[in-house]
Amino acid sequence: MRQHETFIDSSVFVGLYLGDDKAADLVEEALNKGYLLVTNAIVFSETSFKVMYTLALQDGLKGIYDLRKNIDRYSYIHEKIRSSSKA
Repeated sequence: MRQHETFIDSSVFVGLYLGDDKAADLVEEALNKGYLLVTNAIVFSETSFKVMYTLALQDGLKGIYDLRKNIDRYSYIHEKIRSSSKA
């Protein structure tokens, strides 16, 4: 059986990192069906930013400029996503 490639966009990865069950179910179903999941560096970058931004808003920051001023508080997210993408 030939393995089909399926491109995974940042919205799925953001969901995974933020605990969205629908994203986890989607990935699990694709893997169970034998799909080869693929992505690219742009998606990695988008995922890092979207997760940082979402967590910053949940922490009470007011927007992108607030995030830029406090980026050091959220830089661990970039490393976490980078290290997990090697798996």
